[in-house]
Amino acid sequence: MLQRTLAFIGKQRMQWKALRRCQAGISLTEFALALPILMVLGTTGLELGNYITTMRKVSDLTAMMSDNASRMGGQSILGARPITETEINDLLDGAVLQGGPLDIQRHGRIIISSIELNADGGQWIHWQRCKGDFDYTSRIGSAGDGATGTDYDSFGEGEGVAASNQNAIMMVEFAFDYKMLVPVVDLDLGPITESVAFNIRDKRDLSQVYNPDSATIASCS
Repeated sequence: MLQRTLAFIGKQRMQWKALRRCQAGISLTEFALALPILMVLGTTGLELGNYITTMRKVSDLTAMMSDNASRMGGQSILGARPITETEINDLLDGAVLQGGPLDIQRHGRIIISSIELNADGGQWIHWQRCKGDFDYTSRIGSAGDGATGTDYDSFGEGEGVAASNQNAIMMVEFAFDYKMLVPVVDLDLGPITESVAFNIRDKRDLSQVYNPDSATIASCS
């Protein structure tokens, strides 16, 4: 009986020694420890790459809209080209289509402002049109700001933009509510905002926006 007990203890010691020398699970253990770090690095890189790509799309789309807005206006025998609500709606709808998977209607806000000189020589926002459900307020002001007087010498941050006599500036502001693809890490990626301004390209009728087709006005309210 004693010999069998001693033999069993000796066998168990040999097994424990063999187990201590065994390295079969080291790689799996190292992988398990490194996996969270790899996931954080991988998802962070993916998220930042997508964010930068989205910023580029927003920037390009804003510049395109401002350029197209500066070219609006139908032919007129009087020389000054009138613009219509239908043209503005076409521009806004085209931007939504160009945005594609960004889904600008639900996640974005486009604001087009016509900056002009008022009768007193001050700067004013003659009209604004908007598209998109994202809750964003124009950084330059609202339609009608500066309608009289000379309280405004420009609109926008920094030096701002200012229209010259018998001319107008079309400013487009685009705000996009960016949503993270893989919210594993809480990155501070707020809404993407961009603004671009262009002088109108041709002599334009600045008296009003015409609406001969009774089109729906893209109100900002």
